[in-house]
Amino acid sequence: MKRPTLFGEYAHISTYNRRELLTDPGVRAAYGPSLVKMYDSMYVHKGNLGGAIWSGIDDTFHLPDGNIVGYGPWGPIDAWRRLKPEYWGMKKAYSPVVVKNVHQPTLKNGKLVLEIENRHDFISLSEVEINAKVDGMDIHLTSAIKPHHEGMLEIPVKEDTKEVYISFKDPSGNVVNEELIVLKSTEEPLDTKKLPLSYTENEMAYFVTQGSVNYTINKITGVISGATNNGVKVLEQGPVFSVVAMNSEDGGKPNVAGETYQNNIHPVKNYPLYTIFANAIKVKQSSDSIIFIIKVAYTDGEGNLTYTFSANGNTRVDYEVKTTSEKPYQYGMLFQLPKAFDVLGWKRKGEFTVYAAEDIARNNGTAKLNAKWLPAVEEFGKPGATLWKDDANEMGSNDFRSTKQNILQAKLSNGNQAIVIHSNGRQASRSWLQDEKIQLLVADYWNNGSEPFYGSPFTDGRINIKGKMLKGSVNFRLQ
Repeated sequence: MKRPTLFGEYAHISTYNRRELLTDPGVRAAYGPSLVKMYDSMYVHKGNLGGAIWSGIDDTFHLPDGNIVGYGPWGPIDAWRRLKPEYWGMKKAYSPVVVKNVHQPTLKNGKLVLEIENRHDFISLSEVEINAKVDGMDIHLTSAIKPHHEGMLEIPVKEDTKEVYISFKDPSGNVVNEELIVLKSTEEPLDTKKLPLSYTENEMAYFVTQGSVNYTINKITGVISGATNNGVKVLEQGPVFSVVAMNSEDGGKPNVAGETYQNNIHPVKNYPLYTIFANAIKVKQSSDSIIFIIKVAYTDGEGNLTYTFSANGNTRVDYEVKTTSEKPYQYGMLFQLPKAFDVLGWKRKGEFTVYAAEDIARNNGTAKLNAKWLPAVEEFGKPGATLWKDDANEMGSNDFRSTKQNILQAKLSNGNQAIVIHSNGRQASRSWLQDEKIQLLVADYWNNGSEPFYGSPFTDGRINIKGKMLKGSVNFRLQ
């Protein structure tokens, strides 16, 4: 544009899709990477003066009569001044110092060479405190990159250096950006131990023994109807193909703004596609694996399943499913576990290299179920927990029930037994309590939710799957 522009209200935080947010707080964490894309495009246009996210703090107010009212919970900081997941993405997007080649670092003559962009309007990087940590040693760095200029920053490293941490602190003492550059990834050793592997059958089911693990496959439906490890039930059912629909409900009211925030709204339950029957079941056995090939009919579609039970203890389920569902929020394979599997652990390949310890989107973490029934959206007169991530409803804590995108591993444990999902960074996991069972969805597709007010890039990736053949797989191990 020829004239200067200012976005007086933009990048609307998800607010109106209230049931979706109650069900999966991970929608909030998805806001950050999209805002980075948005702000990066704004920054390069010199005539754009910036924008104002609507708004800074949740507009919800607890009145003396017991009502909670307000214009809407649409801030990156809640009414109790706790930092929500959107806050961390906002801080990243607005960082005045950017490392441009953080995912493709350059090594030259024993030095890590970083491309730095100084987005400060007036401050040279000579006024910014730059600290690095290499092989456990603290290094203080200096740079004279001028405002709105780019330059290089060199950090001495060794040949066996695995990672380099760097932080930038402005003259007021605020850490405005930090990065962790991985030079050598640590690979976990593969378990090559061979376990006893066999199967038997009767009129109703197949029974697969894989070391100490025993699976039951229902012959009528083709579904894994249960699994035990050392006699303890680990799986109640699954994995079974499941589609989670987009949900833009605001709780039955036409508008969030001005309405009572205590509307009697609850999270959305989700179930796997109901299986009518399986046919043409074929079994192939070798010394290393037992493979079941099954054609399945659902009430809302049809598909093909392949179960591969390996002698190394791993199990893989591949699917091809065509369904009448249209616009999904997520789809993939859904497990059901006993309620005792209430500890979630994960590793993921995050969009950012450093996350706050209280951010539900952090790359590594553990979370407890801690499910809690609430009579309304929130309790009157007090915050639910010290940290926002520890707030909970009947499906579990915000941390436990939120989608973890781009997982490398997800694990649900009861303290002794566990199910471990192994992935390649191109799947997402979500766990929650429903009908007194723990649900675990391993999604091959997901998007950022159904918020209508923030367009591209937040809405990128929404699809229609009706009549299309959907393919995917899940790799797991019971231990």
